[in-house]
Amino acid sequence: MKKSQALAAALIVGLVFSLSPVVWAEMGQHHEEGSHGEHGGHNDGHAQHAEMDEHAMGTDAIMDNYLAIQSTLASDSMEGVSEKAKELAEALQEQHGEAMKGGQHGHGAGTHVLMNAMVRSAKSLADKKDISSAREEFGILSEKMIGYQKQLGDKRNKKAQAFVCDMAKKSWLQEGDAVRNPYYGSKMLKCGRKIK
Repeated sequence: MKKSQALAAALIVGLVFSLSPVVWAEMGQHHEEGSHGEHGGHNDGHAQHAEMDEHAMGTDAIMDNYLAIQSTLASDSMEGVSEKAKELAEALQEQHGEAMKGGQHGHGAGTHVLMNAMVRSAKSLADKKDISSAREEFGILSEKMIGYQKQLGDKRNKKAQAFVCDMAKKSWLQEGDAVRNPYYGSKMLKCGRKIK
């Protein structure tokens, strides 16, 4: 009996010492967050909300560029699409970098992958020379943008609403309730319905 207890104790000690420095750092960080002030748990919650607020603030530049592209494509134009797509990619990269500083909470692996995919799609959109291929890439980007908005939850950019065109089998974000389909433009500008 004593041998099995000694073996179990040795295993536990071995596991503790085998924890990576990253795990130890994370444990220390959470301990520090919980030990500030009388209400440590509340402070930790405030810190997480502050991080999400900072994360959400950067969505203005992201959404402004995205919405400019959506509006332009709905108007059957390519004017400024490349420039706005480049600015969108830069805003996404900047936001992603800010969110990754110090391993912020609320920016998990799923968001990391999603933001990288949005950057790639925005860069690809910036290289498109004709409206047909631009609309195709915009559909890919829009799917990711809607996913990003969902991940932000209450911190999402409120000016954008999600719509879907059943004919094109594609969705997008836009301002206002009047449907402005970026995939068909003047051919079927009103083809679409609001989605949650």
